[in-house]
Amino acid sequence: MKKILGYILSLTGIALLLVGLNQSKIKILESISNPLIKITSIILILIGLFFLLSNSEKKSKLKEIPIYDKKGKRIIGYRRTK
Repeated sequence: MKKILGYILSLTGIALLLVGLNQSKIKILESISNPLIKITSIILILIGLFFLLSNSEKKSKLKEIPIYDKKGKRIIGYRRTK
């Protein structure tokens, strides 16, 4: 889910940056200052890249804890814990 959000934010930032470069052709954006559009688009791109690069689906390393028999002398198996 974070990767999809990252792609959306990055692509929105890139599109906004391209629109900011051609700002004179779009009358609605003439009232917004050009540096504001560039800064906003760069921030969107950076946030999108952060979501793309942060791997939320990492597999955490599981520790294996030995399971002992009733007397506590012999290992009969291992149990995985986080």
